[in-house]
Amino acid sequence: MNARRWVCGGFTTFSSFALETGTLIKAGNYPAALAYALLSLALGILTVFAGEAAAGLR
Repeated sequence: MNARRWVCGGFTTFSSFALETGTLIKAGNYPAALAYALLSLALGILTVFAGEAAAGLR
């Protein structure tokens, strides 16, 4: 049951990310779309490392 919840949560998060980025692109706001995509990716990866460090996994 938990695995399904994780998968669905991941899909909805990715869908929101894609929708927001796509909306910025459709509006012609390319710099904001690029910044949003790059910052979301970078901050997401940094958050993984921070979580691992907080849990004592790194």
